[in-house]
Amino acid sequence: MPNELVTQMDIPDEDKAIFEPIKRIAYAQGFLHGEIAAAKRLLLRVGTAKFGQHGPAAAAIDAISHAYRLEDLTARVFTAASWDDLLQSS
Repeated sequence: MPNELVTQMDIPDEDKAIFEPIKRIAYAQGFLHGEIAAAKRLLLRVGTAKFGQHGPAAAAIDAISHAYRLEDLTARVFTAASWDDLLQSS
């Protein structure tokens, strides 16, 4: 619904040049936020399958804000011995 409001607004042509970059930045930030959230879910799911319940590891994973770091940790699940081992290797 918020997107509908933005697209339905009557923005004068001279102001559209201002709003277009803002819209692109907002879209990119939303995409990145979704990518990070998905990487966290995947890491928790794969880690739980190998190590069992994540307990305190969930807070440490939630604090990570870089998708590439989360992807790296997910790949390391296969060589780590425990949640602690995984998170200490980062």
